[in-house]
Amino acid sequence: MKIGITAPRGNVGSKIVRRLLEEGSHEIILLDHRPEKSTEAYGDSVTVVSCDISDATQLIAATEGLEMLYIVVPPNNGSSTYLQDFIHQGKIFRSAIEVNDIPRVVFQSSYGAHMPYGTGPIVGLFHAEQELNRTAANVVHLRACYFMENFLWFKSPIDEKGIIPLPVKSASTTIYNSTGDIADRAVRWLSSEFWTGKIVDEIHGQRLSFAEVARLIGNKTGKEVVVVELSDEQSLEVYTQPHIGFSTHYAEMFNELHRGVDDGTLTAEFTPNQLSGVNRSFEEFVDATF
Repeated sequence: MKIGITAPRGNVGSKIVRRLLEEGSHEIILLDHRPEKSTEAYGDSVTVVSCDISDATQLIAATEGLEMLYIVVPPNNGSSTYLQDFIHQGKIFRSAIEVNDIPRVVFQSSYGAHMPYGTGPIVGLFHAEQELNRTAANVVHLRACYFMENFLWFKSPIDEKGIIPLPVKSASTTIYNSTGDIADRAVRWLSSEFWTGKIVDEIHGQRLSFAEVARLIGNKTGKEVVVVELSDEQSLEVYTQPHIGFSTHYAEMFNELHRGVDDGTLTAEFTPNQLSGVNRSFEEFVDATF
């Protein structure tokens, strides 16, 4: 099967490419705005196409003849028009799918993408899902939960001060996924041509409080680690610093997302089920990465 992969060097995309290569039965097309990087990473085992996915002309040309397309929109945390960017990107994907009559699409989305408000940057995924649903393609919306890998952002403050600074209450809970489990689920869909319709596939898993996450990291690093609960104002000040690079617009949405965790607005659409195919616990992730 001829499979196109966007963001092929990302945390999830790179794992998808490796797993598909292990299967050895697909023609893999990588869409990369820096094609030399994908060529360096994967060699001649794949076809690499220079493509900026935000350019409709380039995307249409790069996706011609595909039987399956994996879509992810890498977040631009520095954008001052983040939601508008996502809405526009959804329309570009829709155009490419319709022009090339791509029969199947797997879209990396997020839990909470069934809601048009109150979830910060995830609202952009809501709009992208709606655009894809307007196509004639068979579509899987692969809704991942809170990435375990997000906590790698905090290695320096953990090492230096034993803190995880976030605009969230330490007692608040959410569901966590590893990028490896997300990639495994994506490959199941990408490797099959026997599914049809518009499908929502939520990847559930372990539910932990942020305090419990801090404790697990502390156990591994041998130090006390705590969540520093930032106010919205403190968060804006911290995350818009040059070395982090959030725009004020994105930082405000980042706050909204975490307040949605606090008050229960940000939830899965379906009843969480730990037996949904996930393999890695948060403790295993911490043991391997901290």
